[in-house]
Amino acid sequence: ASGVRNAWHREAQLLREQLEEERGAYRREIEILEGAIAQMQEAEHGFAEDRGELLEALNEAREAAATFEDQLDEMGREKDRACRALEVAQRSRAMLVEQLASKDKGCDGEEGGKSA
Repeated sequence: ASGVRNAWHREAQLLREQLEEERGAYRREIEILEGAIAQMQEAEHGFAEDRGELLEALNEAREAAATFEDQLDEMGREKDRACRALEVAQRSRAMLVEQLASKDKGCDGEEGGKSA
């Protein structure tokens, strides 16, 4: 009976050792998985930061585009005002040229207003 008991003890000891090896292997796998999870969380955090920075840059670009569009609109209005002022100046010039031309012709139609 003691031989059977010793065999069982040896078998139980082998099973304990095998169980400890398997536990160790599982622990190593768990550590590897936890490390991978930590890396993924760090990457996710990095992506979130990058995304935040990209969104901020996109908003700044949108604001700059809106400002530029406003500036273009204002430049267009200024151009329209300048064109109207130029048209008025050209009409005024034409009227002055006409007036000068009519003054240059005298009462007898000769230039300079003097008769020969």
